[in-house]
Amino acid sequence: MPTAGGRLVVAASQEPDCWDSQISAADATSRIVRSVVDSLVGQLPTGELMPWLADSWTVIEDVTTYTFVLHDGVTFSDGTPFDAEAVKFDLDWVANPKTGSQY
Repeated sequence: MPTAGGRLVVAASQEPDCWDSQISAADATSRIVRSVVDSLVGQLPTGELMPWLADSWTVIEDVTTYTFVLHDGVTFSDGTPFDAEAVKFDLDWVANPKTGSQY
């Protein structure tokens, strides 16, 4: 069971430029942030995508629409459910020009 408090020390050869991996394209940011966030899909060394927080997905032929089936029972560290609303919020964050995302 997770407990509040404590300290995490991470050694890195370069300091992240921010703590939002949706904004920063820096390797230092993604290496550190990736250890505390998850993705809808993972990628194998072969380049093949694999399920992660999404159990499955479909893409229509013109690659304009993706449909993800999310893994049940996942929550954020504060207990908030991981659901389609959370995914939409994240994608809207990246797409918002005010965010300044490089993606």
